Amino acid sequence: MENICLPSGFWAHGIRVEIKTQGKDLGLIISNPPSQFFGAFTQNSFAAAPVQYCKEVLKSGQKISHLVVNSGNANACTGPQGLLAVQETVKALRQGFPRAEGVLVASTGVIGHQLPLEKITQGLNSYPSLHTQTPNEDAFCEAILTTDLVKKETAQTLQFASGTVHLGGVCKGSGMIHPNMATMLAFITTDIDLPSHFQNQFLKIVEKSFNSISVDGDQSTNDTVFLLANGASGVSYTHLSPTEQAQFVEALQNCFISLAKQIAADGEGATKLVEIRVTGAASADEAQKIARQVSNSPLVKTALFGNDPNWGRIVASLGSLGLAIPQDHCRITLGDQILFDKGSPLPKDMPVLKKTLSAKEVVIGIDLQRGSSDWSFWTCDFSYDYVKINAEYHT
Repeated sequence: MENICLPSGFWAHGIRVEIKTQGKDLGLIISNPPSQFFGAFTQNSFAAAPVQYCKEVLKSGQKISHLVVNSGNANACTGPQGLLAVQETVKALRQGFPRAEGVLVASTGVIGHQLPLEKITQGLNSYPSLHTQTPNEDAFCEAILTTDLVKKETAQTLQFASGTVHLGGVCKGSGMIHPNMATMLAFITTDIDLPSHFQNQFLKIVEKSFNSISVDGDQSTNDTVFLLANGASGVSYTHLSPTEQAQFVEALQNCFISLAKQIAADGEGATKLVEIRVTGAASADEAQKIARQVSNSPLVKTALFGNDPNWGRIVASLGSLGLAIPQDHCRITLGDQILFDKGSPLPKDMPVLKKTLSAKEVVIGIDLQRGSSDWSFWTCDFSYDYVKINAEYHT
């Protein structure tokens, strides 16, 4: 499947420079023509050096021609030397590509280790000759992975009156997943021309996708979402009809949600993807808070791993927010079965519930029946393997 190189004008590849113990670990995306850049970043106070650098690039408004990403080392909590490593990475890239315009840098991996700059510089020196070859999106996907078990990708094609537009995306993320955002890197490309003020719409889409997933409730230092729009299709967003603009926004949101759900489904040690679907809330903020609260409950998540329909844990979790939700207005469902309604439990069909919970995808419904707002959060269960993976991650 084509992903980030489906849109015209994008090239991507990945190589091994031995930052990780195995596999490719240095990736590059090139945009020709250079792209308008839209970004969203972690809100962790200990944001990594590449995050600090890319925030400044976003403020500058410069077009982006190259994006460098490494895995195996987060370059986080590395002080002035970490920021210098980012600057030296950009310098090394520009030596190989003298006509490069704006350059983005992203990192993921272990926190608190200085970036092995020599390995990255040597790797970047090989890219000018590699750029003459066909792009290799699979190699790029591999180069951004850490504890991920699978690569994550998406693509869409849209037909407008003025031409064809493509969307492509890849991401990584498996643990330390919690808004805002997750221990994740996401790269989305499109060949439509987007105005700089699309940043506001972009952030709204991020809120309903990458900011609506949780694996373990821990917020990373390196979370980043990049959207690159190079206009190579010849189609301009500002010249689309209102209906066509809405179609593009919907397609982009679908791409973001697809990637976000793939991250939640690949949560460390996860056996199932779980959607917490809150409806009938008094406000979007209330719906979001409740969905997030239940998504992060270890008691709910361990019950899901054991295929235990213990809906009392769901009620206890949402009630702990102090939102004064009337019990007689609340309905809890698991799949198609209503478990709790109007303040009282309902009879359970245990064989059906066990079958529902044993599926790869599970939907928990929380209907507050006091408004018209809704929100969905995607999470996963907590298994024995989650503890094992994270107990041994650094060593």
